[in-house]
This record gives sequence, C-alpha cells and structure tokens, in this order.
Amino acid sequence: PLLPVIAITIAILSGCDRGGQSVYLPPSNGASAPPAGPSKTFVADSDNRVIASFANADPPAGEVGVDRLISGSAVGNFMEALVYDAIADRLYVADDGVFPGVARSITIIDNASIANGPSSASRQIRSTALNRSTTTMSLDAANDLLYVNNSDASSGNAVVLVFSGISTASNDVVPDQVIALIDYSGTPVSNVGAMHVDTINDILYVSTSVSRGPAGFADVILAYPNASLLNTAAPAIPNREMEIGIAGGGRRWIVGDTVNDRLFVSSGSKVLVFDFLSFLPSGITTPARAIELTYAIAGLALAPLGDRLYSIVSDPFIQLNGVIIVNNASSANSDNGDVTTKFAVSPGSNRLSAIAVAP
Repeated sequence: PLLPVIAITIAILSGCDRGGQSVYLPPSNGASAPPAGPSKTFVADSDNRVIASFANADPPAGEVGVDRLISGSAVGNFMEALVYDAIADRLYVADDGVFPGVARSITIIDNASIANGPSSASRQIRSTALNRSTTTMSLDAANDLLYVNNSDASSGNAVVLVFSGISTASNDVVPDQVIALIDYSGTPVSNVGAMHVDTINDILYVSTSVSRGPAGFADVILAYPNASLLNTAAPAIPNREMEIGIAGGGRRWIVGDTVNDRLFVSSGSKVLVFDFLSFLPSGITTPARAIELTYAIAGLALAPLGDRLYSIVSDPFIQLNGVIIVNNASSANSDNGDVTTKFAVSPGSNRLSAIAVAP
C-alpha cells in the first residue's frame, strides 16, 4: 500500500493584511471555538513575530487553521531554532536579535501547548558566548542539558555551547562548556548546518562541509563520542566522518531518532535516511533510502512516537509556505514508489524559520 506523504499549508501566510497584521486561518472548529486540545506542532514565523501552533499533529492535506498564535515579548524577530520538551511542556526559542538593541538570547515558554496571544517569556537566557546566529539546538532533557551551536569570538570557528540546569537557568548565564569542533583531519569546523545528540549512546552529530583539496568540498556528518563529557579544555575530536555528498546543495538539516538509531538528513528536496547510525563507519556513506519532497527543505523535525517527519517548505520566489508531513517516516522510500506527495499552495511570502514537534 502507498505510504502517504501528506503536505499541508499550516496557515495562509499572505504577508500582512491592510492593518499590518499577519493573516492566518482561524481554527478549523470555528473562529471563536477553543482549540480541540493542547498544541503539538510549533512553527516560527519570524517575519510576523509569531509562533503558530497546532493541536492536530497529523491534519488532512490542505489549508489548516492555526489553533494558537504566540506573540508578544515571548517571541523574536529572527527565530532560527526551536526545541520542545513535551514532558515539561516547555518551548525553547533561539532569538538572534537582528534589530538594534535586541540581544541574542534563548527564550523559554512554559505551558507552551496552551500558550496563546500576547505572551511573556517564562525565562530568558542571555550569554556573551552567543556571538552569532544560533541555527540549531539539541535538548538532553534527562541530564538537563541544552546544546547550542555558535561561534568562537576570536577565530569565528564553530563551537557548541552546553548549558546545564537548563530547566531553571535564567538571565545572564555562562555556558558550562564551550566545545571547539575539529573534523577528521584535525581542521577546525567553520560552520554547523545542524546538530543531533544521541542521548542513549552519548554521541554528538553535526553536519558540516570539509575540504577535499583539489576535489573541492564534501558534506559530512561528524560523530563526537562521549558528548556529555566534552569540555572546554581541548577541541572535540570525532571518531567518525561520514561523507554524504558533494557540498553545494544547500544546508544539511538533520534530525535523529535516538531509540531506533536513525538519522534523517536533508539533501536539496530529498531527505536521506541512515539506519544503524551509531554503527556506520567513516567514509562515503550510502543512505538506506530517500524521501523525495519536491521542494527545497528549510527545516526538519521528527515525531518518533508518531513516526512522522516534518519539513518546512518556504520559498518566497514562488510564494510557497507550509509544512510537509511524512507519515510512516521510518520506512517511507521514494525509490520503491511508496511515497506520494500532496501540497496545498499558500499565497504567502513569509519565511517560516523553525519548527518543533511533540514526539
């Protein structure tokens, strides 16, 4: 049977109405009706300074009414990363503060699944270590750690900041660790596309590009063992470097299914799926399968318990904005013809910048 890839527009993202406000469809159960239940999907719309959230994690294809809109001081103008702790019902928002007078920070929204309308942050973490845009975060809820990518103030090379006690941390915070990253050849990593922490095997995975000399650059996944023990004293050394393609195809978003030892990696309009991740050796690595999504991917999120993969599609040139939902993500395979795609085009020109989902 066909394993459907259901694509939805999460909202009518038509920029702004004549009053200067963002335009969204009301909830499907009526404009004044309360949401059917707690929200499970969160999507950042930085242009309009809102986070749209949805109670139905697997809605039908088509234009879908937003259940809640989080606005006010809890959200920012350049939200490049979201992480959701479903057990604590807590949303972490990386705000890169591109406007004058707005500092880079990580905002925490408690009771995120029911947050609606103008909202204040429950807490905010500021740090002088946040030198540039935070484009990816990974949460180790069991050990109360938040991994945040950033850069070294002096060299500009990539670092991973580790904040402990993240469930209560607030105000000006010094990261417990500032981890410098080097690749398999010992060269400092200059940028991180995305990051995943395998909390079972204690492995930090990052996507980046490395030099191959005259052959150019290659996109790789670097694996750093003993992630929770990495520290500021010395650069982190990977024990594996998995080459996944030639550089130049855009940013490599990654999300991981820790329990099933699986990694999903964006590649243009495809998602490459790697099984037995912790056992993959170094070298050119062939994915177990691929999922074709037709449109260029601008962000990924995974709901492993629901076996759903979410991809942001946001292309202002063709005025396309929405989220593609892949059901049966663990086995979907375009090469076998068992994946179909549907998409309802939105007229908007907004830029959806980050997504987080409940498992």
